[in-house]
Amino acid sequence: MFVLKIDLDSLNVLREISLKHFIEKKDLLADEYDHLVGISIYDINNKFPSLNVFFDIDGRGFISLIPEKPSKYMSSLYPLSLEENNDIEKLNNIYYNLALKYNKRISIKNTLSIFQSPFIIPSYYISGNEILIKKFLLSEKLKGKKYLSLYKDIDSELLDFILNSYNSWHLPDTFFYYNLNQVHIVFDIPKEINNTSLAIELGKLAKSYIINKYSFLSDSYKIPDMNIKKPVLMVLKTDVSNIKNIDILSIKKDIFDKINESYKYLLNVFK
Repeated sequence: MFVLKIDLDSLNVLREISLKHFIEKKDLLADEYDHLVGISIYDINNKFPSLNVFFDIDGRGFISLIPEKPSKYMSSLYPLSLEENNDIEKLNNIYYNLALKYNKRISIKNTLSIFQSPFIIPSYYISGNEILIKKFLLSEKLKGKKYLSLYKDIDSELLDFILNSYNSWHLPDTFFYYNLNQVHIVFDIPKEINNTSLAIELGKLAKSYIINKYSFLSDSYKIPDMNIKKPVLMVLKTDVSNIKNIDILSIKKDIFDKINESYKYLLNVFK
């Protein structure tokens, strides 16, 4: 079961460093935008979500667990190299042990940056100053966005699945790639098919069939950051919150049954 215990009030050194950097750069920041300063702890190979601590100019803060590092999604200004200190060491240890719990081998890197609105912080988990969090939740609600507020749809069971399957071949022949508030699901070519080109063509037909049958799935493609070198059958995507309501193994069986049936039919036709 997922457990993340971080006392935000105990991170006084990081708060001091963050606010000092914030104040030093304040006159260089555009007044028409909002800003947060954030410390990111992340795996350089993106095999585990990043752990982030954000502060506003008043020192109010929150902790967020998000896919990738926030600079992938938001404007990141004036990055600062962080020297080793007790707070960073504490967060690194928490992050390392959390990843280890889910059997993830990671290489940790830390960065501090000032982030400029619009804020895109797709959060699997969040805790901290309730007033600051509610401010951003209201802003997202008014804009019809769902990034920070994503955590409301993610219970402990779903979060465990996300952390276990994060950017990996977690189920047989099935790779999960997490990005923003969505998950891309990659299906491998069935082992029974030894003609890759034909499998890919059949996959195109099967993808249309599956998307029409399951309205919560949509078209996707193999993203370079997935780091999958081999050909695959198809890639679909859905909102990450849908995972708890769908049977992915059943969908894969539906796809593979259609592909294998079509493959055998074509081989018989051209005998």
